Amino acid sequence: MNGATYSRSSAGPQQRLLSDAEDADASLTRESPRQGRKPHIGHVVDCFGAGGIATGVLDLIRASQGLVEHSIISLVDDLRLSAQLPTKPAAYVIEPGRTRLLGFSSRLAWLAYRKHIDILHCNNHFAWLDSSLAARLTGGVCLQTFHGVEKPLADMPRDIRIKCRLAARFTAGVTAVSDASRHMVCTLGGLSERAVEVIPNGVDLHRFRPCPVEGLERKALRQALGASEATPLIVHVAGLRPIKDQATLLRAWRLVVQSGRQQPSPTPLLLIAGEGECLQALQDLIGQLQIADTVRFLGQRRDLDTLLPACDIFTLSSLSEGMSFAILEAMAAGLPVVATRVGGNSELVEDGGSGLLVPVKDQAALAGALGRLLRDAEQCQRMARRGRQIVEQRYDQARSVERYVELYRRLTRRPKTRKPALVRA
Repeated sequence: MNGATYSRSSAGPQQRLLSDAEDADASLTRESPRQGRKPHIGHVVDCFGAGGIATGVLDLIRASQGLVEHSIISLVDDLRLSAQLPTKPAAYVIEPGRTRLLGFSSRLAWLAYRKHIDILHCNNHFAWLDSSLAARLTGGVCLQTFHGVEKPLADMPRDIRIKCRLAARFTAGVTAVSDASRHMVCTLGGLSERAVEVIPNGVDLHRFRPCPVEGLERKALRQALGASEATPLIVHVAGLRPIKDQATLLRAWRLVVQSGRQQPSPTPLLLIAGEGECLQALQDLIGQLQIADTVRFLGQRRDLDTLLPACDIFTLSSLSEGMSFAILEAMAAGLPVVATRVGGNSELVEDGGSGLLVPVKDQAALAGALGRLLRDAEQCQRMARRGRQIVEQRYDQARSVERYVELYRRLTRRPKTRKPALVRA
């Protein structure tokens, strides 16, 4: 299956696996463009099944359908999020294969040429160089949106730095989801910060809203968990990957539980929503820490707009973040936040205002912050109100989508002969 291309389009459920040769031959026939058509955006993602980046692309497509045309181009055969779109865009899977750069770039270029994709909008460094080369081959445009990295910048392999610097030379525009993300992409791509536009992630304020303390959602969630009405619920939403550091969260949670058992109030529950490679290791750790009765793994959830407002506190233990959609959604849902002081978390969370920030890998500090909010309902309510106010003022999804649509239009109006002119550092 290396180097193969799956195609899923809104025309129907049929799927076909094409070999490299067949795909190239089919691509020689270019579809006729529609007169006066909208900009056609090909969203290049490493996966469209789960995760913050995929969720961000999903929200952008959902909110801008009708304004621009969208296609999804995934590096793996996981397109589950497509089912959440009322009108499904064309979706393609192009696996990098053994030839990686040249093979992937050429197949991506053929797809963009045949389907009249104006902008290859890639997310993070995974396929940045491939997308920029494909855009150059077809006379199109490459747009990079940078979210974050899975490890400290100092530990990034040299080949990734080289690829990012090459990609930046063939890229018409670069955006970042936060100031922290802008610093990351400028370091990797050798760019001046003046060359990178910050377009913060946005949240749907109509979908994510606080619910009444005695709301039906809260009662239903507690019944499903076998918890009492008075049981505090702390929720963590993230992929179960090393970068999210759920191991430190669980060790901190043991301290919270041990402290809480000395109090007459009900023992709180920690809800972990997400899936990933670390699930078994985390389940084993829970057994070693003897806290299995106070932790629930919920798996991948599609009802976060119902789940979040039914809880009491949101927590995130990441080692690195660009701008967390999970934090944005939690704040919009009226939850105080306890998170690590990394990346965009410091831009989102007002320490002492809308939540509490703690150092990474500090289980004592994380446990102390969670315990503090569990003991102070009034402070929780005050932080919840402030968090909602912050997202209403700064992170309304409508504003983010408006800026992306305008950027798409600006880039497609760019003269075809004009070369990208990003400002080098």
